[in-house]
Amino acid sequence: MKQTDPQYKLRIPEDVKSALEEAAKESKRSLNAEIVARLERSIEADKIGLTADLMDTLALQAILTLTLLNDLDTEKMSGSQLLAIDGLRQVSERVAKRLQINKKSPYFVSVVKDSDD
Repeated sequence: MKQTDPQYKLRIPEDVKSALEEAAKESKRSLNAEIVARLERSIEADKIGLTADLMDTLALQAILTLTLLNDLDTEKMSGSQLLAIDGLRQVSERVAKRLQINKKSPYFVSVVKDSDD
């Protein structure tokens, strides 16, 4: 980005700013660069229609994964297999918690804003 790029004053909720600052720190970018990168990624995803479909796929995959894991017989599995299953369960639970099926929405899935995050 150049200093001559257009500027725009933006008001955002404090929790969103904090989350962006943390993400910027983790990705070793400035806050501005993090915001621009996320906006660019969102715009590109929208251009190919990925966003809504990806959210639907993630939510359904998480629900299916949790259902299958609940029926899985783990007694004869190795330690590394159990660790992998535990990791998969944790990720699926986080995704399922954040994305809920909403049949009344124009999209199949909606994002759940969680006050604990």
